[in-house]
Formats: sequence, C-alpha cells, structure tokens
Amino acid sequence: MERPGPKKKKKLTIKAYSVAPKLPPDFLESTWARLLATTNAVHREQPVSDSFETLYKDVEDLCSHQLGEQVYGRLAGVCDAQAVALLGALAGRTSDTTVFLELVQGCWQTLQKQLMTIRNIFLCLDRKWAIPAGRAPIWELGLGQFRAHLKGSAEVRGKVVEGLLTLIRREREGEGVDRQLLKSLAGMLTALEVFDLLREPLLQQTEAFYLAEAGRHIGAMPTAEYLSHAERRFAQENERVDSYLEHRMRKELLSTVQRRLVADHTAALVERGFDGLLRQQRVQDVRRMHALFSLPEVSGVRTLRSAFSSYIKRTGMELVTHEDRDAHMVEELLLFKERLDEFVAVSFGSELEFSHTLKESCENFINVRTNRPAELVAKHLDALLRVGNKGTTEAELDAKFDRLLELFRYVNGKDVFEAFYKKDLAKRLLLDKSASREAETSMLSKLKHECGNQFTLKLEGMFKDVDLSRELVGSFKQSSRFAAQLANIDLKVCVLTHVNWPTYAPAPANLPAELESIQESFKAYYLDQHTGRRLSYLNALGTCVLKAEFPSGKKELTVSVFQAVVLMLFNADETLTYEKILGKTGIEKKVLERTLLAIACGKLAQRVLRKRPEGREVNEGDQFEVNSKFTSKLIKVTINRIQLKETADESEKTNQAVMQDRQYQVDACVVRIMKMRRSLTHALLMSEIYKQLTFPIKPTALKLRIESLIDREYIVRDASNSQQYTYLA
Repeated sequence: MERPGPKKKKKLTIKAYSVAPKLPPDFLESTWARLLATTNAVHREQPVSDSFETLYKDVEDLCSHQLGEQVYGRLAGVCDAQAVALLGALAGRTSDTTVFLELVQGCWQTLQKQLMTIRNIFLCLDRKWAIPAGRAPIWELGLGQFRAHLKGSAEVRGKVVEGLLTLIRREREGEGVDRQLLKSLAGMLTALEVFDLLREPLLQQTEAFYLAEAGRHIGAMPTAEYLSHAERRFAQENERVDSYLEHRMRKELLSTVQRRLVADHTAALVERGFDGLLRQQRVQDVRRMHALFSLPEVSGVRTLRSAFSSYIKRTGMELVTHEDRDAHMVEELLLFKERLDEFVAVSFGSELEFSHTLKESCENFINVRTNRPAELVAKHLDALLRVGNKGTTEAELDAKFDRLLELFRYVNGKDVFEAFYKKDLAKRLLLDKSASREAETSMLSKLKHECGNQFTLKLEGMFKDVDLSRELVGSFKQSSRFAAQLANIDLKVCVLTHVNWPTYAPAPANLPAELESIQESFKAYYLDQHTGRRLSYLNALGTCVLKAEFPSGKKELTVSVFQAVVLMLFNADETLTYEKILGKTGIEKKVLERTLLAIACGKLAQRVLRKRPEGREVNEGDQFEVNSKFTSKLIKVTINRIQLKETADESEKTNQAVMQDRQYQVDACVVRIMKMRRSLTHALLMSEIYKQLTFPIKPTALKLRIESLIDREYIVRDASNSQQYTYLA
C-alpha cells in the first residue's frame, strides 16, 4: 500500500489590474455636495442628515485621491462667508453695552462650536493634507478668518473694546458686573491674538482712573486709611487679572496703579502721616506703608528710612535735652527704644538697613548731652541693683539689664558710665544695699562681655576686697586678744584697696570712745597681719545700729556713723544747741546740717530728735532734744542715711575726675602716635587721634592737649611748617 506523499503548497499571487480603475466623473462634486450640505447645516445649527462616519469617510476618500487642496479651498470659502455673516449680524445692533457684549459672546461661542464640529468632520483633511502642506489647520483657519473680519469691522471692534472698558470701569467704581462675560470676551481677544486692541486703551483708562482717584483721596483721607485703600486697589487689580484679563497684563497694570496711587505721593504720605503713625504705635499701618513703598514702581524705602531716622532724632532730642525730665529720662528712653524695636521687627521686617538707621539715629541724639545720659544709665542700674528690687525675678532683672545695655551701647562716654557705676557699686557694697550678689555678678559679666576685661578689672577688684574683708573680720572676731572687747558688738569692716575704689574725701568726726576703741583695735590687728601698709577709716560711709529706749518702748536704730555720733551726745545732755553739737562732734557744717535734717526734720516716723523752733531747715541757734513722743510700729527703724544720696557737688566732682582722666588718655594717645610715626601733619595727627579715642572730644580741647605736650617737650612744631609735628625722643 503506497503512503500518500506531502501535499504541494499553493502560491497566492496578486496581479494588478490591467487597466487602472477610474473615478466617477462627478466624484468630487457629488462628495463635496454632501459635505457642503453638512457644513451649511452646522452653520445654520440644523440637524445633519448623514452620519459623521460617512462624512469622515468622504473626506478621507477625497484626500486619498489627491483632492485635498480643492476641498481645503472650498471649505475655506464657506467658513469665511460664515465669519462675515456672524460679524455682520452684530453690526447696527443695540447700543446697550451689556446686551451688545452678550451678543458678541454668543457669536463667539457659536463660532467655536461650529469650528469644533467642522474640524471633527474634516479631521482627515488636517492630518493628510493641511498640516503636511504647511497650511493652517481648520480650527486656526476659522479663527484667522474671524480675526481678519473683526479687525476690518471698525464698528464691531470699537464697540467690543469700548464695552469691555466700560464694564471694567464700572467694576472699579464699585458696581456689580458680569465677570463671566468679561472673562469670555477677554479670552476671545486672547484666542484671536488681538488682545492688543484692549491693552493700550485699558492701560490709558487705568492711568486716568487712578490719577483722578489719588487726586481726590490723597488730601481727604487720613494716611492710614489711604494706605489701606491703596492696598485694596492692588489686591483688586491682581484679582482682576486672575479672573479675566490676560496674565501678561499683570505687570503693566500693577505698575500703573503703583505709580499713580503711591509713587507720585510718597513725599506727601510721609510728610502728612508717617510721624503720626509712629507716635500712635500703628505698627501694622507702618508695615503697610513699608510694603507699598517697597514695590518696584515706588522705590520709596530710602525716603521712608530717612523719615524714620528724622523721627528718631527729633523725638530722642526731646527726651534727652530737657533737664527737667532727667528723673525719668532712662525709663522714657527704654520705652522709646522698645517701641522702635517693634517697628523694626514687625513693620520693617528686621531689614538690616532699618536696624542700622535705628542704631545711628539713637547714637546721634543720645550723645547730644555729652555725659548726662551715661550718668543716668549708671544711676538707673544702681536703682535696679539695690535692695528695693528683691521682689523682681532673676529673669525679669536680666531682661532689664539687657535693655539698659542697648542704651549703653549708644553712649560714647563709657568712661563716664564706668565712673558713676563704680561709685554707686561702692555704696551698694559698703552699705550692704545690693539686691543680690547674683544680680551684681550677672551685670558685671554683661559689662565684661560688652567692653572687655580692662573695663571691669577694678569693679571685680571691689568684689574681691569685700570677700577678703569678710574673711579678715571673721579671723579678727576669733582672735583671743580682742574677744572681750567684741563681746557685745557685731563688727563689720571693709578694707578697700585704694586703686580699685572711688576716691573719698576725708570727713572728720569726734567718735565716741566705744567706736574709736574698736577702730584702733582692728587697725592694730590688720597692721600686724600686713606690714608696710597704711589704714585709714572712711567714717562717712559707715553705719551703726543703736539701741534706744523711748517712752513708747525699745527700738533699734540703723543710722550712719555721723548720726550715731550726734545721737550718742544725748546720753549725757537732754538738750543741745546746734553750736554745741557742731563743737562736740567736729563734723563739717554742711554734713552736720544734712545729718540733723535726717534725724530731726525728716519723716515723722524717723524724727528721733525734736528741733526748736520747728521747721524744715537747720539754722544756727536751733535747739535739739530727744523726741519723747517718738513712736513707730517697727522695732527696727532705719533712718535715711545721707551717704545714699548723691549731691550735685558729688556728681560734678565725678565728672571732673572723668575729664581729668580723659586728658591723660589724650596725652598718652598723642605720644603713642607720634612715637610710632615720628613726624605728622596736624590734620593726620587729628585723624589718628579720633580713630583711637573711645570718647568724644572737641577739636579745641584736642588742640589744647597738643599745645600742652609741646610745652612739656614731648613733641615739637616744625620751624618751617607750623602744621608739622615731630616727636622728641
């Protein structure tokens, strides 16, 4: 049996027609007729008889047979006629702005809808012929035709632009308008690439509108209200761009508003209202002004900074120059500085330029009275560090120190501050009137950080003296040699190193035997411990606690040494005249008068003595006796001590000592410079001196120091040139 063999594979062959098929002679016309009917139906907004698939296939067939150009040309003509018809329907229509714009909106929406439908039908024409041939797609073709006819229709174009400008103006005036209508028509102009038709007229209208508005409001509105109004206008214009205008208009539009509402009136706004806003602490209003003045088209920050500086200097001068306000100057300056700091931080955003302006302006006015502010800052610190501030928490006290140091930084006369701070610190330490050792060391640490080790060297030495004195008195009390003498007396002595402490003038007084004996004993003990030293007592700074008996009961009186000397005279005599007290105590007249005023003419609860005749002054011939009617609810009574009060003479002496010390510093500075440079002109020497000195000095005073050094032959004036100095080795 034969097996069947493999089947032979058959080949499929495609043969071309021997004769190419021919298109029907009416193919183009018949197909275009259907497409034209469809296009006309779309334009007339009527139903289309053929399906979109059929129409799409017709367009595809035409393009496949290279008939795209004829179809494109015929379609362009139909669409062009439709654009003419749409715009022609608008000509001569209603004069009502809103109604006309609504008709234009309807026309635009119709055009877009029709073009969208036609583009979908002729999509194959776009893809297979128009785009490859570099011709405009149907959508762009239709928009271009509409744009061309819109530009050619002066009536429609003018009414559209005028209508849009009218609605925008009404909206700016506060009327309610159809924003959706504005957005649609502005979008039409953008899509048609003819937004420039609106741009220039809108900018001109904007400029005129805000120019007129600024003219009406700048003089009528308070500055703060005008600033708020301008800020609202900027926000409105921003929102207007976001809502319906072309975004590229934002910069031009806002620049116009900025120029007309703010830039043109920066000087007037500053002159009329800036100082008032600062005085009233209108932080947010000043912040608004700064924000507006920082705008690119305004560039008014420099003007604002200059006005800020002028306000600081003018107001600061009022606080500093009036001597009758000295008692509260520091508190007022601290409050003023605190308010200025808030403006810099909140209103000006902590900008470095405004911080520098604040610093320079404060330095300017605070140094108008050369030494007084430095003195008052030192006294204010003294008040903070005294016993009366024990109720203040450490954090509160530290914050007050920091605020005072801010004022201290502005003071040029830091040597004046040092002199008064040193003198007040001495009284606090010697009279035990310091609020706390922690507060004192904290302030000392801050001053050291601020001014360096040399500034606080002597102040630290004062604390060391107090600590060493405490140890010395402790060993003295434990000494068997003096134990019997100290049995009923609590002694406290501070041994002061002369170079560290202020210089005190000796104040003579005839001490009671008990006091003098104890002083001599301690002096003997101290000199045994330290050979080659001298020890002298400053009785004017001492205090005593006296036990006294009155008809109302026993009291302990805390008094100064001079007050104790006077009171102990009445252990032997019931009545003494002023002259007898003066003779027996040996106290200077002025000091004695102040002493008697405190114990005989002060507060009723402190009048241990009674003066006859009564009065508020001590005169020769006055008689004094123990006040038998003295009463006090307290057992321990503290009498006002005169050493706590600084007189004008003492203040003047301190200032004079500072001035004397400055002369030495100037002399040393001149010699140091001339020794290094050997020869200098007068102008260069003055320049070098001003660079090195840390305190202000007038040129006339400086010339006197130079003349003094010439007289003392430290330097010599050149024989041929009086403006040239030479150092003498």
